Amino acid sequence: MAHPDWVLKHKLKNTEIRNIRGRYYLYKITSKWDPEKKRTKKVTLGMLGVITEKDGFIPKGQSKKGRTPHASKIRDVSVKEYGATALLQQVSVDIVEVLKEVFPDDWQALFVIATNRLIYQAPLKSCEFLYEESFLSEALKDIKINKNNITDLLQKIGSNREKIAKFMARFVQGSEHILFDATHIVSNSENINAAQKGYNSSNSYDPQVNLFYMFNPIKKEPNYYRIFPGNIQGMSALKLCLQESNAKNCIAIGDKGFCSEKNLKLLEDADLRYILPLRRSSKLIDYSRLESRLYAKAFDGHFIYQDRAIFYTELEEKNGKKVVIFTDKNLGLEEEKNYLKRVQQSYDGYDMDAYQQKQIMFGTISMITNCVELTPEQIYLNYKSRMEIETVFDTYKNLLSADRTYMRSDNSLEAWVFINHIAIMMYYRIFNLLKVDDIIKSVSPAELMQKLSRITKLKINSSWITSEVNSKTTKLIQKLKLDVTCFA
Repeated sequence: MAHPDWVLKHKLKNTEIRNIRGRYYLYKITSKWDPEKKRTKKVTLGMLGVITEKDGFIPKGQSKKGRTPHASKIRDVSVKEYGATALLQQVSVDIVEVLKEVFPDDWQALFVIATNRLIYQAPLKSCEFLYEESFLSEALKDIKINKNNITDLLQKIGSNREKIAKFMARFVQGSEHILFDATHIVSNSENINAAQKGYNSSNSYDPQVNLFYMFNPIKKEPNYYRIFPGNIQGMSALKLCLQESNAKNCIAIGDKGFCSEKNLKLLEDADLRYILPLRRSSKLIDYSRLESRLYAKAFDGHFIYQDRAIFYTELEEKNGKKVVIFTDKNLGLEEEKNYLKRVQQSYDGYDMDAYQQKQIMFGTISMITNCVELTPEQIYLNYKSRMEIETVFDTYKNLLSADRTYMRSDNSLEAWVFINHIAIMMYYRIFNLLKVDDIIKSVSPAELMQKLSRITKLKINSSWITSEVNSKTTKLIQKLKLDVTCFA
C-alpha cells in the first residue's frame, strides 16, 4: 500500500518508511555484500524517528512526554559501515605507515582493497561499491578503484617486486622466522607464465603457482611471501626466499612428505636450520627404548603442552643432527582404541599381527633437526607453531580462491597475492587480539568483524554521528581493550 505524500517527502537516500499499527517510522538502511550468496542484501540499521502529518519528522529521542516536539527537517541522510574498518585501522597502524612510505601514490587503494578482501572476501569488481558504502570513503576520499583502475593498479604494483620486497623487509628485520610452503594456486590462464603443471597435496597436476611463506613465531604473524612456478622444486624457491628477504634467523619446518635424504642434504648445503617430522616407519627412528613402559628407561623427560603431558626420548646425535621421539599417551590410547575397533570390524589391512608391530608407535611423532642446541620442548613448540599457522591459513586460502580467475598476467597475480598478504597480516592481528583471555573460544575474527560492521556512521544534516552499539558488543570492545572512543 502506497504511503501518503506527506510521509514520502521525508524519505531520502539510505532510508525506508514503515507503517506500524497506523504510525509511520523512518528507518536507516544500507546494503552489505553477502559472500555466500555472492550479491548484496539489505540491512536495517535502526529507527531514525517517527513521521506525523502535523509535526513532520521527529528524530528518535526528541519526543518528550507531555510536550509536542517541533518538527525537524532532514536535509541529508547517509549511512555507511564503520565499525569493522575502524577495527582494521586500529590494528594496522604500522602496516599503513610502511605502505605510505613504500607506495606513496597507491597506499590508500591498496589498504582499502585489502580491508574489503578481508571483511567480505568479495571479488575485486565489488571493491568500488564496498568502498562507497564504507566510512573509509570519508576518511580516505576520492580513491579510484573501479574495474579499470584496479586492473591498472595490479599491473603497476605487480611489476615492481622490489618495492613489495622492501615493504616486507620492514617486518622481517630483527626477528626469528619459520619458513614453510603454504599453499598452491591453481590457474588455467594462458597469460600467467608462473602457472605450470606440478604435483600438489591435492593429488592434482593442474597448472599452478606455489607459495612460500615466512612467519614470525613470536609476534604470531606472517611477514614475507614469495610465489614461484608450480614446476620448480621447493628448495630452489626456498634459497631465493632467503636471499631476497635477507632473513638471518630462519628455521624451515616441513611436513612428513618433505623429509627425504635429498632434501636434508639440500637444506644442509644451504646452511639452513630445519625441523622435519619423520614418517613412523622411518629407519631413522629407533623405538627400542619405548618397549620399556618405565619412565626412567623409556623417556628422557616430559613437559606440558595444552594440558597434556608430552614425553620425549632423545636418540643419539649423529653428524650434527638428532632425532627426538615425542609420545602423547592420551593420543596413543585413542589411536590404539580406534585401531582395535577396525580389527574387530574386519577392516582391510587391520589385524592383530599388524597391531603387535604398530602398538609401540601409537601416540608418537618423531622429528629430525640440526638445531641441536634447542631443547626437546623448543623443538616441539616450533613444530606445533607450523600446525597452528596452517589451521589459520585456511582463511588465506579462501581469500586466494575467491578471485583467482580475475588474474590475467604474472604482474596482476603478484599484486593480487600482495594485497591478500596485507589482508592476512591484519587477520592475524585480530586473531592474536582474540587469543588474549581465550576470547577466541567464543568469537572468531570473522564474527568480530561481522559484529563491528553493524556499527555505522550516520550523516544527518551534514554531521556524522556513530550509530547505537548494543551492550554485548560494547563489552566485547572493552574486553579487547580497543580504543572505545572510535566506536562512540
